[in-house]
Parts: sequence; C-alpha cells; structure tokens
Amino acid sequence: MRNFRSWWLWPLLGMLLCAAIMGLIMAGVARDRAADAAAAALEGAGLDSAVSYVGLQGRGLDGLGGDGLNVVLEGPAANEDAAVQAVRARDQIDNVEYRITEGDAEPAPEPEPEPEPEPEVQLAPMGLAAAAAGGAIVLDGVVPDESTREAIVGAAEAEFGPANVTDNLTIDGDAVGEGGELVITGEAESDTQKAEWISQGTVVASAGGLDLIDRVTVASIEQSLNDLFELEPIEFDVNRATIRPESTATLDAAAELINANPDVGNLLVVGHTDSDGDETTNQSLSEARAQAVVAYLVETGGVDGERLDAEGRGESELLIDPENSPEDKQRNRRIAWELRS
Repeated sequence: MRNFRSWWLWPLLGMLLCAAIMGLIMAGVARDRAADAAAAALEGAGLDSAVSYVGLQGRGLDGLGGDGLNVVLEGPAANEDAAVQAVRARDQIDNVEYRITEGDAEPAPEPEPEPEPEPEVQLAPMGLAAAAAGGAIVLDGVVPDESTREAIVGAAEAEFGPANVTDNLTIDGDAVGEGGELVITGEAESDTQKAEWISQGTVVASAGGLDLIDRVTVASIEQSLNDLFELEPIEFDVNRATIRPESTATLDAAAELINANPDVGNLLVVGHTDSDGDETTNQSLSEARAQAVVAYLVETGGVDGERLDAEGRGESELLIDPENSPEDKQRNRRIAWELRS
C-alpha cells in the first residue's frame, strides 16, 4: 500500500532531471553564443590580433544578463575602451571584464613639444680666450648678410691676427633685426688686459654696426700666477735653489703679470718640497727656492721688491700624501702664490 501511494514521485524526479539537463544544454549554448559574439565583435573592430577572448566568469544558466556572468577579455591597456565597447554592443552580451596584459602599462602621454626658441637678434657671444691661448678669439652668432660677416671677420683679423680668429658666424637675414649686440666674454688676467680686449672688441663691433656688451671678468692675480706655475712648474737643480734656464720664461711671464697689476697688494711666494730627506733640510731648501724666485722677479723682471715676500713650508703641505710615484713627488715640489693684504 505504501509503494502504491508514492508512485508519483518517480515521474516528478524524471521531470526535474530533464529540466536540469535542458538547463545545462541552454547554458552551454549561451556560452558558445557569447564566445562567438565576442570573437566576431573583436574581429569586426580589427582587434582580434591584439585582444584575446578568455572565457566567461560567474555563474548562471542563461549565459549572460542579470546572472552575474561576464565575458572576459585580455589585452593591452591601449585597446581596452575600443574592445569593451565593441563586445558589449552585441545583443548576446551584457557584461564585459577586461584584463590588462601583465607587464603592459598605461602608455605614457606624449610630451608636449617644446616651443622653438626665438631667433637671436644679436651677434652673441664673441668669446676671447685667455692670454695663455695666444689671445685667440671665437666669433659665434648670426649676422644678416655676407657683407656684415666679412666686415666683422676682417676687423677681428686686423685686431688679433688672422691665425687667432675662428669664424663660426652664420648668415640668416630673417633672424637678425636692425642693430644688434656683440657680447664679449672671457677671463682676463688683469685690468690692463681687459681694457685691451674691450678696445679691440669695440673695433670689431663698430665694423658690424653693433653695440658692445662687456662680460669680461678678471681673474685674481694669485689665481693667475698659480695657474701659470701649475702649467709650467719652476724647475730647480737637484737639492739646490738654482733655477734652471728652461724656467726663466715662466718667471718673465709672472713678472709681466705682476707689473700689469700695480694696485694689487703684496704677494707671498711659497716654496714646497716633497717628503724625501730630512725635514729640517727640506724646510731650508723650500725657503731658499722661494727667495730665489723673488730675487729673479726683482732683479730681472723689474718687480718692486716691496710687493714680494718669500716663505718656505718644506714638506708640511703635501698636495699628494702618501707619495707613491715620482710624479707624486714632482707635484709636491712646487712654488705657490698667496695674496697678502
């Protein structure tokens, strides 16, 4: 009797099983339709080679819509907007998730082009090298025409000598207005040398119809002397204070420089040695060498002896310590300059 009463359960179970099977079939069809629609949308937008259809993510039976299923795409960040719009436009698809390919960053915005500099309306600069370079000058800038260039170069060659003039001038009639300026730059060794450069630069500027702008600086006399003695060190006989003949040209240049700056205060000539030998002997040797330099500048160079003092510091102020080579020792054997007020 009990079995007879429950006979209806079996047909019900069969119907539920059929419904479940049909639901799975429909979900599979919906997934296939979604995949086909996504692929067709990417191809239609010309993105099929850059963006990939990965699959569906979520749960549901009817494929897409309010069931939480998403079409998942993957590709470069630059293609995200176009791919999502193209796929979402398909009737079979409601939701789209886009995954940026790993390692693919957002494209950096292109920098805005820098505005082109306005053309120079002057001839600038004309640089004068230091006297150590032989008074050479470099003409660099823009001039309106060939006749102006020839006038400027001709005046420069007359003032400084053809071998000392480097012509880097360019011609551009549209870039140069009326008038213009010639900027003279460089580092002179004295006020006298600066005045000479300004005088020569004025001649060159006048030839081109330009105003002269003075940007010449004057190096301190002690710096100029130290640069000179570093470039051409004073040589002495071994363990003696006798100046070798090859160093007299350097001393003559020093005397000329000192005499060209009569308003500068007293100068101190400082002798230094390397660390070889006895410390007391080195101290005496450095004093004798400093005095020998002063004697030459006064007796041969015509420098006022009241402007010069001599001092020896032996091996107490080594430039290179420890001394690991003959070159190190040579650099420590030197004559240096200091300005006394």
